[in-house]
Amino acid sequence: MPFIVALEGLPGCGKSTAIKNMTAKLRKQGQKTEAVDVGSIAPDLHKAASGRNVSRLSKIMVFWALRLMQNEAIKKMTDCDIVFADRFWGSVLAIDVYGNRVPREILEWAGKDVVQPDLTFLFEAPLEVARERKKSRITSETDFARRVVRGYVELAEKYGWLRIDATKSPEKVCEKCLKEIGSRITLSAT
Repeated sequence: MPFIVALEGLPGCGKSTAIKNMTAKLRKQGQKTEAVDVGSIAPDLHKAASGRNVSRLSKIMVFWALRLMQNEAIKKMTDCDIVFADRFWGSVLAIDVYGNRVPREILEWAGKDVVQPDLTFLFEAPLEVARERKKSRITSETDFARRVVRGYVELAEKYGWLRIDATKSPEKVCEKCLKEIGSRITLSAT
């Protein structure tokens, strides 16, 4: 099984940019590195679900299915050294338990077979900064977004996620994350 790194946080915090930068640097060092992001499918599913008379719970479950598909993809990546997950089950918990107020027991049942990342980074930036960087349903409603942020912080404290100041330059964020990864595994150098 590869070393799994999850990046959690609001849209616009720089997770995708960090993954792109880290993947490029690690590949130059000879690491077999992949990224699993089902988020690229999410807008299409959201658009399809929004265009129908579908309940809020049905829409939520569509996104759970995406995260479970991401989990299945990670489990199949046995020939990689490092796999990055652009959001993972931690986002489901933050967004749905804290933001949408779905009972935690339901998500614990749904995610009982989800692999646990070896390392999780919480990318943190003020809500206003995240909104400026990227328009998102998650950040558009202030009360909802604040509940999600509170969820991320509580989950980070509970599970020992590393908190990253996402207001720093992409280069500094990448450097900090790679240092943390390198302190946990041996990175080969070319």
